Amino acid sequence: RYGGGYHWQGVYVNTSDITLTNNLIAYTRGSGLTVENASPAVTDNSFRNNFTGIYTFNGARPVLRGNKILRNRDYGVNNADGSVVIDAEDNWWGSPKGPYDPSDDRASGGLYNPDGSGDKVSDRVDYDPWQMITGLVYGVTIATGDNPAQALRYSYDPLNRLSSLSASGPASFAYSYNYDAAGRLTAAGPATGNPGVATALEYDAGSRLTRLVNRSPNGATTFNDFRYTYDRVGNILTAADASGTTTYSYDALYQLTGVSGSGINESYAYDEAGNRLSKGGVTYIYDAANQLVASNDGTTYTYDNNGSLRTRAKGGQTTTFTWDANDRLIRIDFPDGTFAAYAYDSIGHRISQRDGAGAVTYYVYNGLDLVQELSAAGAVIASYLYDGLDHPLSMTRSGATYYYLHDRLGSVVGLTDGAGALVASYRYDPWGNVTATGGSNPNLANPFRFTGREWDTESGLYYYRARYYDSQMGRFISRDPQRGRLRQPLTLNPYLYARNDPTNLTDPTGEFVPILVGLGVVAIFIGGTVYILAGMGGRAREEVEGVRVINISSPEGQQFIQAIEIVGAAGGVAQQGVPGPSSAGSLGQAETSLATQGERGAMLAESVLIQAAQVEPAAPSPAPGVSAACPAPNQPRPSLSERFGQWLYTLLD
Repeated sequence: RYGGGYHWQGVYVNTSDITLTNNLIAYTRGSGLTVENASPAVTDNSFRNNFTGIYTFNGARPVLRGNKILRNRDYGVNNADGSVVIDAEDNWWGSPKGPYDPSDDRASGGLYNPDGSGDKVSDRVDYDPWQMITGLVYGVTIATGDNPAQALRYSYDPLNRLSSLSASGPASFAYSYNYDAAGRLTAAGPATGNPGVATALEYDAGSRLTRLVNRSPNGATTFNDFRYTYDRVGNILTAADASGTTTYSYDALYQLTGVSGSGINESYAYDEAGNRLSKGGVTYIYDAANQLVASNDGTTYTYDNNGSLRTRAKGGQTTTFTWDANDRLIRIDFPDGTFAAYAYDSIGHRISQRDGAGAVTYYVYNGLDLVQELSAAGAVIASYLYDGLDHPLSMTRSGATYYYLHDRLGSVVGLTDGAGALVASYRYDPWGNVTATGGSNPNLANPFRFTGREWDTESGLYYYRARYYDSQMGRFISRDPQRGRLRQPLTLNPYLYARNDPTNLTDPTGEFVPILVGLGVVAIFIGGTVYILAGMGGRAREEVEGVRVINISSPEGQQFIQAIEIVGAAGGVAQQGVPGPSSAGSLGQAETSLATQGERGAMLAESVLIQAAQVEPAAPSPAPGVSAACPAPNQPRPSLSERFGQWLYTLLD
């Protein structure tokens, strides 16, 4: 028997009863397990996926293969009618097999092969009684122990907000997190005597981030002092730091139309479909499918039948892009004869990269975040620790650990060393192009740049998971896997990045609804509908099918507030594998206490959302930090991760 919802690391399984005697079980990529047709015997069934190989089942015994194209499931026949309870699920680590707890949708660990052969690598996940992740241990090569274990421990306050984390292993440090009475993160940084970056945050009355300061642990050195102002609807109007003040302007659709200051002075124009017609002195030409086909600098573009970029040519030099049947970029051939090739797992993680010289790098993930790079021999090249989606705290490479500096978008603006000295720094234009670098080693190998995403040095593209983003073009190079919505005209153009609003929106997966950064909005999932509560002075949330926008100061908003209480918060949800800071508390609190904040850049945890409870029946006293919700007949209590998954699917539908 399979329960509907999100399992470990976000793999969704549809609700259905499956009897192994008569049914073939198929894994639908990205959608879980479904019943297709009659099956052979129960004891030894094999199932094929067109793109990733064979799924192997063997009665109630676990099956593990050393082939990177295999996915494995462990089943136990637990019911008298022959139906089964799933004991293991695909997680987001590549080729894993880990135990699964059907009572609360959580996994306790996994095994994977980075290259499909050789020693297995072990990961472990620990939870508290309320399903909050309290520990992660990963990177131990079972047979030889040559990959030292990296451990993370998390602690939470009574409102389930991240209060501290500690790392032990190649990277060793401790961080703490502080919040004000409104639940807004005000400080994050190393505990006394620990290396890292101390960040302080300030907000206005509308809970919009107005200042972000990055300092050395002892406070002696200020690396960044960002100050922000907003227009009446909540768009970022100015951003100031030591280099000066940058001013932004927008049109009626919130598309960025101009930027001036700090060495940048550009204007942008768009057609009715949102295609960028000009950027400074460069003009662009598009076809009827919104595909960029030429620019006046002599560059031309062609596309395949699925709308993915096929060639880019200029001055007789052509770069060729090759895609697989899932519209995933698998190879780039450059004009000088070199190339880069990529491989993916069944749920879209980029798991390896190979260059023209044959060197291969393998990637290990925790949830959506890259946590390790491995050589072909399985040795650790680099490892990364996070406190939220796309919000890395540290990088360990060649025996040295570095600590990340971020701005309000979550963009990496620098790295420091263990002594608190600035090693590398970056400045960006609004679209993510690096305009300046600095520090003692500006060429330090570091994959993360704009909005915390991976920047590929060989291609100059950003890897936004489902798609690749070209910051020079200001758009993705393939179509959005998600369909557009008539209520949001700009979503009908499948190539736009963040609806041409890169200063206020981020798109961490390349396919989800863009995330509004740093403004006061709360979302509640109730009875199949997502209610978005927009704070006074905050930018109105773009309408989405199935979503209502309610001003919390209106009579309707006040009635709604009186009826509902938040349960948990997006930043504390374990669905992504690494908990992040969040806001929680009663919806009847003051307006400023209702908003998620932009305290952690582009993490999902501060994505203008608070994932709240599905309406459920009266229950015993809740766990610490969890408020009771309104009664409703016969509603089971889903896990936090399942509720978050339900919220996302409702928002996107």
